Amino acid sequence: VRGNGVNDVLVAGSFCEVVHFNGFSWYNYRNEIPFANGALGRIAFKGNLAITVGLLGQQALVAIGRR
Repeated sequence: VRGNGVNDVLVAGSFCEVVHFNGFSWYNYRNEIPFANGALGRIAFKGNLAITVGLLGQQALVAIGRR
């Protein structure tokens, strides 16, 4: 879980689940990330980018989102 504020929170985890909270509602990025057997763990924000990294089997996985 990482956030820029109470209205900008990103959660990543098992099954490559990435969910964003905008202060009002949650949005699940399931359709944008097609992998279901991996895991995402670390999250970082840099300007207008949100980056999360993890594993897909024994391969590294990086998901980058832009505002």
